[in-house]
Amino acid sequence: SKIEEHLSRLEEVAKEIEATGSYQLTTKELEFGAKQAWRNAPRCIGRIQWANLQ
Repeated sequence: SKIEEHLSRLEEVAKEIEATGSYQLTTKELEFGAKQAWRNAPRCIGRIQWANLQ
């Protein structure tokens, strides 16, 4: 289930932070973050295209 996937990822992130002090985003996480940032950028004239970001 999605909840189990999220909890598993959270555990991975916590372990990586504990071991190295930081963690690497997955491609999916990075894509989601970039889309959200672009969508929420009020002064960006091209933000209407945020859903097309790949």
